[in-house]
Amino acid sequence: MKAVIVLLAMLCCSETWARRCELRFSGELTVLARHGGISVLADAGQAEEDPAADLSLRTPAPGDAPLMAAGRGLPVWGAVQLQKGRAALRLTALPGQAALLDFSGSAGACRIYIGPRAMRDEEIALIPQHFPGADIVLPGRAGRRMLGVVTPAGSLRLTVPVPGEIYRFKPVRR
Repeated sequence: MKAVIVLLAMLCCSETWARRCELRFSGELTVLARHGGISVLADAGQAEEDPAADLSLRTPAPGDAPLMAAGRGLPVWGAVQLQKGRAALRLTALPGQAALLDFSGSAGACRIYIGPRAMRDEEIALIPQHFPGADIVLPGRAGRRMLGVVTPAGSLRLTVPVPGEIYRFKPVRR
C-alpha cells in the first residue's frame, strides 16, 4: 500500500510543485505539514518540537478536550487563521477532536484532515464522505498516525507512513 501512496504523490508532483505541499512524519503521531511557506507541527512531543513551525497543533488524547492550537484551546468549529506572504492557513477544530488545515495562496490549495489519535476503521472509511474537500487524510489508528490520499473518485488510499520520509503533493487549484 505504501507504494500506491508514494506513486500517487509522485504523479501529483513536479519539480515546480515539490516544495509547496509536503508532509514529514516523525515518531508515532507527529507530522509536519508545509505549504506555500507555512508550516504546522501536529502532535509533537517535547523532544520533537520544531521552533521553525509557524503553528503547533495538539489533538487531545481520548477523553481529553479541547483541541489545542497556537497554545490555546479551540472550541468545535473555532478557527485560527495565519497569513504569511501570499500564503494563508485556516485551521478549524472539528467535532470528534479533529482538525482541518485549509492552506491556500498563489501556490494552490491543499486541505488536510487530521483525525483524532484513535479512530476505528469504519470511521476512517467515512472521512471522504463527511469531508469531501479533503485532499489528504491523517487519522490516528492503533496509536500511530496514518497517511491517506483521497482519489478523484472519492475513495481513500491509506498507508502507514515511514518516519523521516517526506511525502510531496501537488496542490489543487480551487
